[in-house]
Amino acid sequence: MVARALAVLTALSMTDALAIKWTGVGKDGQWSTPSNWLPAQVPGSGDFVTIDDSDNKDAVVTLVNPTRIASLALGNSVANSARLIMLNALQVSQSVTVSYNGEIQINSGTAVLATPSGDVKGTLTFNSGGLQGDYKVSGNVHFGDDSGLGQGAKIFTNAKVTHTGSNTVRLGGSLQLNQSRVTSTAGVKAAGTNLQLLALVKDESYTSPGFNWTA
Repeated sequence: MVARALAVLTALSMTDALAIKWTGVGKDGQWSTPSNWLPAQVPGSGDFVTIDDSDNKDAVVTLVNPTRIASLALGNSVANSARLIMLNALQVSQSVTVSYNGEIQINSGTAVLATPSGDVKGTLTFNSGGLQGDYKVSGNVHFGDDSGLGQGAKIFTNAKVTHTGSNTVRLGGSLQLNQSRVTSTAGVKAAGTNLQLLALVKDESYTSPGFNWTA
């Protein structure tokens, strides 16, 4: 009976899952505004979310509340860009896909991007907060910049970042690795004056041409 009840609940949750697309009709750029989405509701834990443009214009979306969704596709439009600015936690149960015209910015100490699988052909900007999951980045990756946000603490927890892009990686602030490793085929450039790499357990590493750090 228990197994059957669980199966029914799973089927119901799959039925309730929606494909939800950003429209920006609400005109405030906020993830939490229902009218910014089609259908007009804030995405929930089972939903498949797409952000590519806003009325044929570049989309800039700000997330300020903790959020759970099933998947995220960002920057699919050929003509327009899409940027997600994270000021709080986003948990994605399946996958995150950032296309060539997409960018995710993790910009706050309370912002954590967590997903089993991330494929980034656009840009991953990690200024402050947390990162969890396995990310393959063929586009750009930045771990800090010269801004105040870029000098914040960046905590990698059970994270693996494999960067195969050619552009130089900016490093700034405090990078704290917890059961995490970063590899890059590109060189690095220090951003700002405060750069610190810390290992929260042994055998953490950041490996790239001309810059190899192992705890």
